Amino acid sequence: MRTLELNTKPIYIFLALLIASVGLPFLIVKSLFTGYAFLGLAITSFLLILLFKDYSIGFYILFLFGSILFTIYRLVKVNIPLGVIYDSIIVIMAFSLIIKVKAKGIKFDWKIKEPIVIGFILFYGYFLVLPLVPNYATFATWLGGSRLYLQVVLFYLFTMYFTSIKRVESFSKFTIVLALIVAMHGLYQAIFGYLPFEWAWVTASDNRYNLYNIWGNFRTFSFLSDPSAFGLFMAYTGLFTMVLSMGPFSLKRRVFLLISSLFILVSMSYSGTRTAYAMVVAGVAFLFVLNIDNPRILTGAIVAAIALLIIVEGPFYNATFNRIRSTFKGSEDASMGVRDFKRKSMQPFVHRNPFGGGVNMAPVIGSGVYEEVFDPDGGYLRTAIELGWIGLMLQLLFIGLVMYTAIRNIFELKNMKLRAWCTAFAVPLFAISVAEYAQDAMLIKPVNVVIVATYALMVKFRDLDIELDND
Repeated sequence: MRTLELNTKPIYIFLALLIASVGLPFLIVKSLFTGYAFLGLAITSFLLILLFKDYSIGFYILFLFGSILFTIYRLVKVNIPLGVIYDSIIVIMAFSLIIKVKAKGIKFDWKIKEPIVIGFILFYGYFLVLPLVPNYATFATWLGGSRLYLQVVLFYLFTMYFTSIKRVESFSKFTIVLALIVAMHGLYQAIFGYLPFEWAWVTASDNRYNLYNIWGNFRTFSFLSDPSAFGLFMAYTGLFTMVLSMGPFSLKRRVFLLISSLFILVSMSYSGTRTAYAMVVAGVAFLFVLNIDNPRILTGAIVAAIALLIIVEGPFYNATFNRIRSTFKGSEDASMGVRDFKRKSMQPFVHRNPFGGGVNMAPVIGSGVYEEVFDPDGGYLRTAIELGWIGLMLQLLFIGLVMYTAIRNIFELKNMKLRAWCTAFAVPLFAISVAEYAQDAMLIKPVNVVIVATYALMVKFRDLDIELDND
């Protein structure tokens, strides 16, 4: 006689969901902190299971989390260390990869001979010995800045992930879709205004309100930390999709990419971020130089340049167009004049301190060993103040090595699709390296994830090209 066996697993799942659906609202009502803690524990447990099953899921979780992190801060009134959670995702991914490598006997390639890796070694090796420098701030400040090493960890995670062109396409598609969602909410803010909780956050600070209100129009920030981060992310992804739309793909895909690029760049314009506008110009100029002998891309670059000229010189007058025009006034713009004055006032400190004043110490150096108090706008100036002119030289050397690798790949890759992907990743990277002069651009979330992925891809494209050539 056949025995009827009951599968009890669905029953346990149902009971767990029932307890959670009843218990979570009860805990939130009884204690807001306890409720959020319970929710956080449940989400953390789920993420741990996912990440240890497949570390590569972490890239997409990290990217998404970096995009909504500041919206969570605005919604949740409890001070949650979301930045620590963000860093923890990278650490868990690393442990997951180590377990996978040991279990399956996968060979780990450090890529020591690659120029980009050499740049990493020089810059982070310098960073490592800074605490040994006499009178160098405090060890605690250096320790707080050591989270920069997570960029190296993330770089190697990406090098282990990008083993096929299919994975490059998957990451790129996710980047474009996420950018479109962020752009969509930015346009919603521009047309219909902020959501209630966003308005409450903007008006909670007079400085923030005045910064976001330009000539009676409010700057958009979508889900990100501020209008600058939103504008830079839109400029980066707008350039990325624009360059891809000129690649050797089907007409349907190229039309979709071009429309997506226009949509993203229009949304960017409402951020009021002049550095983002300058990024687009720098990216188009770099694309023009790279493809001066390519009729299709050259035509696209010329069309983009003409469109920009019409916007700057045309008879269009509103807050957005006026803000764009002010980007190209240079020294005539009052804001640029203030930045130039601040930059010159900080130069004597940089000259006197070749090793800088301490990591993360630029805004508060006056409370420590030094008398000056600085608030640098640009990323390069911050590096010069915190890591000294030696650190700045190493940072510029690293960026130069990345761009050298990118340009070498563009001219040496045999597979035309890979060459198109390489160009699409290289152009916005060059543009944001220019933007770093005016703002802390390369470490903002979520664009920092794409930047580190680009470092890894510049190392991996040649490997992928060899594999495709041998197939």
